[in-house]
Amino acid sequence: MISDDALRPLLGSASGRESILISAPATGWRSAPKALTKRELNRMRARSQNSVERVTWAASSGKRPRYPALRQSVLSGYIWLTLASDSPVVIMRAASDFIPTDALHIGSGGGVRQRGTWHNKPVIARLGANGSPGDPSWHYRALEQFRFVEVPEPIGQGEVDGVAWTIESFRDGYPLRQLTDSVVDQVSDFLTKLPPPKKPSDLVADAVDELAGFSVDVSAVSERLAATFQTLPSAVNHGDVWAGNLLVDDDRLVGVIDWDSWQPRGLPGIDLIHLYAEDVRRSQGISYGDLVDQSFWSSEPLTQTLARHFAKLGLEWQETRSEELAAAWWMTASTGALRRTPTLADNPVWMDRNVHRPARRFG
Repeated sequence: MISDDALRPLLGSASGRESILISAPATGWRSAPKALTKRELNRMRARSQNSVERVTWAASSGKRPRYPALRQSVLSGYIWLTLASDSPVVIMRAASDFIPTDALHIGSGGGVRQRGTWHNKPVIARLGANGSPGDPSWHYRALEQFRFVEVPEPIGQGEVDGVAWTIESFRDGYPLRQLTDSVVDQVSDFLTKLPPPKKPSDLVADAVDELAGFSVDVSAVSERLAATFQTLPSAVNHGDVWAGNLLVDDDRLVGVIDWDSWQPRGLPGIDLIHLYAEDVRRSQGISYGDLVDQSFWSSEPLTQTLARHFAKLGLEWQETRSEELAAAWWMTASTGALRRTPTLADNPVWMDRNVHRPARRFG
């Protein structure tokens, strides 16, 4: 379901008067014909009203779809609307010479992205309310700091009426379909290139503070981890390394995108744990809490990957590190989910499964 609060700041003065045509996403392949029929009828009505803007959001995927691009095009929901001249989207385009070539896409945090061109160069524009989970400024800051060939090039940024916007180069490549030893090793190599922070990690402390804001006490977990992580150097974490944010050409890593969750003072190995965790979670259609119940961090491929990664960093590897890093990963993953969707805190089933139960497990 799309949030009016996420869309309204982007519409300008049209938000209070324009009629908006909405086609909800299909819930599965069986409901696709009905959703497609309604979408096409709305498309014809939109053309008759000269409403050329489209906003799209994806249907809930459950397990990782076999053909994600096809699922997006067939099952996603659409909105047709007319943007006012004072819309931040329109003003951003005029100020930056950005020319859209695709629909506006709304992400889970309420941010909006759109493919287009800038001086005949393929780029991606991002917009989001200042300070919201969809604010692209933090993402853009990472692009400015990490000038590696795998990272999109920062092109420009600005602000319009409380809405931040950024433009970055479009990275060629295809989202990773299946984890291979070769790609995982290349991801590990990329992570070792990120410059090490000079200050200790504040990853766990920040997660503890955020969870406390949702009345969750994880002091037992943090106390257990404190002594261990004092012996580890901090590391830059991408924060959301999974197949969808890794671009490949055949079996060669060519892009690491979507830096909106990056941590400047994280911990070594967290991104690799997230990569494996998301692969299992999406393929099985399970939750973070279910992953913890499975003790996924004890799998041999993951422990071997972590050991090799620590060796590249010149760090000593200990078998207990897997569970300790998994506990830190769980804290950051759960706080990230709550940050993007605060209403999850009002869902006692979700909170018990993904927050309270893992806290008892790691504590």
